[in-house]
Amino acid sequence: MSSPEVRKDLLYIDQLGNPLTATSILDSEIEDDIVAITSDDRLVTITNCYRMTVGAAGTGEGSHVSASVVFEVQQPAQAGLYCTIKEGAAFIHEEVARRREAGKAYKQWSQTAKVTLILISESPDDYAEAKEEGIVHYLQTI
Repeated sequence: MSSPEVRKDLLYIDQLGNPLTATSILDSEIEDDIVAITSDDRLVTITNCYRMTVGAAGTGEGSHVSASVVFEVQQPAQAGLYCTIKEGAAFIHEEVARRREAGKAYKQWSQTAKVTLILISESPDDYAEAKEEGIVHYLQTI
């Protein structure tokens, strides 16, 4: 792992494509560090988060919220990882809804697809294969 990096200009998702905000990180009941994907396509471990509200009390002016996330990089950027995981998560959601509506089994497929997203985010080889095939096609074949 690398030395800690502090950023406030990135977006974060977990390995299942769910957005991570400063509030969700701070309110998380997960005691371990949170594994995330940054909007600049790196796999990171979030170790801390700070949120500060700045405003002039009693003036009627709104306040400004600033959040900084502290993380360590697990893997360097893999072009398109952030968008691929988000697209995969959206497809899983749509496919589960389609299967439910059609009365087809969906729970086992959904769990397998979610584990596959995690593997894709952690393995450069699996990610390269999913990217080459297209994430939707890759998930359709599991």
